[in-house]
Amino acid sequence: MVVKKSIEPEFPSKDAIHLYGALSFLYFRSPRHRDWPFHAIRRVIQPPIDLQQVKIFYQDGIPRGAVTWGLLNEDAERRVMANQMLEPAQWRSGKSFWLMDVLA
Repeated sequence: MVVKKSIEPEFPSKDAIHLYGALSFLYFRSPRHRDWPFHAIRRVIQPPIDLQQVKIFYQDGIPRGAVTWGLLNEDAERRVMANQMLEPAQWRSGKSFWLMDVLA
């Protein structure tokens, strides 16, 4: 029997809350992202947290880097190459491994 993990973004775990904070800390300081509105940052933070497709790197307890990745199908790859945001389900829609963001 396969148990599918459901994603419930309105009821995140304590670990997910910590990841939201760490990623927000990094995104708000990123020259590329710091002027993005909250709703845009949520679209690039929430899917990798929900799908456990994120790694945060800490120095002395402070988040200093992160990487997010996706497993994309061809349609999602086309969206990324066209500089369009993915829909949440597209972050794990195929077999092609993509680094979505690297922050440091």
